[in-house]
Amino acid sequence: MVRTNRGIECADCIGYVAIIDCDRIGERVWLRRPGTIAEGPYAIADCAHSRHVSKLVARNWVVDVDWETAIRWDMHAPIRDVKVITEAEYRHMNSVNKPINHGLVE
Repeated sequence: MVRTNRGIECADCIGYVAIIDCDRIGERVWLRRPGTIAEGPYAIADCAHSRHVSKLVARNWVVDVDWETAIRWDMHAPIRDVKVITEAEYRHMNSVNKPINHGLVE
């Protein structure tokens, strides 16, 4: 779970996430849970430590969400098959159905 925004400010973001790729900190993404439309934007505020990447990939993990999002989603366990959509993809898609990645959310 993302505990802090690490100084990343995003006035129009609805939350903060952590992903594997540290080079993407500061970017915005949208998330789509199974059976829902995409929501966002979320600011990428954190990333996985290099020593954790292989275990996360093996688990099909793609993103951690902030506490407020976990509460809003009523999360009691990880959610499978969540799609992470880049800002560019979100802007160019008529219907959000082309994820850059999908997998487990914690």
